Amino acid sequence: MEDSARMRHIYKTGRSSLRKALIMPWRSTGSQCYGRRQSAQQQFSHRSRPIAFPLRSELHSTLVAHAQKLNLACRQWARAPPHCARHCICHPLIRSATVPRNPRIRITHVEHLSNNWNRLDKFSLDYVRTNGETQALTREIYHVDDGATVLLYDATRRTVILVRQFRLPAYLRGGSGDLLETPAGFLDGADPEARMKQEVEEETGYRIGSMKKVFNALMVPGCVTHAVHFFVAPYAPDDKIASGGGVVEEGEDIEVVELTVDDALKRVARGEITDGKTIILLQYAALQLFGKDADISA
Repeated sequence: MEDSARMRHIYKTGRSSLRKALIMPWRSTGSQCYGRRQSAQQQFSHRSRPIAFPLRSELHSTLVAHAQKLNLACRQWARAPPHCARHCICHPLIRSATVPRNPRIRITHVEHLSNNWNRLDKFSLDYVRTNGETQALTREIYHVDDGATVLLYDATRRTVILVRQFRLPAYLRGGSGDLLETPAGFLDGADPEARMKQEVEEETGYRIGSMKKVFNALMVPGCVTHAVHFFVAPYAPDDKIASGGGVVEEGEDIEVVELTVDDALKRVARGEITDGKTIILLQYAALQLFGKDADISA
């Protein structure tokens, strides 16, 4: 059999087996995801992710076996159809178990623990250590939607805009719970820059024009999938069109705080600003936006 024809045969066989093995309900339409030519981003947006379902160990083994076979076929088939990666290995569980990112990792079992605000899974995996030995590991992973944050800065007046709001984890650690932060929010499937412009207006009352993407970062890579898109944006006093304060229906009660960059950096040094994303952006501002004139001493 010709190579391309053989790969097509493996691809179709694996896809058919995988489709038969897993049927899951959907929040929005109740439809099945397999066989559809929608993109993975559309299928797994924050608002249309699959409803939690119990996954028996024997079913999981079957799914992973089929998915691994299918994934291998797609890798070997150099001219794989564009929709292959979208509807063959589209469920996050299967995708995480089969995408060949690291040959030292083999996920053996996934136990669903919770799916209230976000999904919490318990992963069992075999990890090949640097000495060649295989070690069985267990990790609990919290799947959190990606987010974005932005530092508003005025280079002429050497000021930045932060927001003060209550954070329960900070309160549980013994503090007041009120943190000074850069404006931020979850993407909810939106474009990061567009989402941040909306968030900035809601939280601070400023309408921002241009924004600059500076980097992405994993904030708690040991146990949370959440990644943050970092931006900086210039602002001027005339850009303020509303009072800000956040969305009451979402429980937000936000105070807008304008500080000089030197004051903000000193608060970091004194331990008064402890939010990680805010510290990162203030340090970036000191190095890249305000230059050597920035005072970072306490």
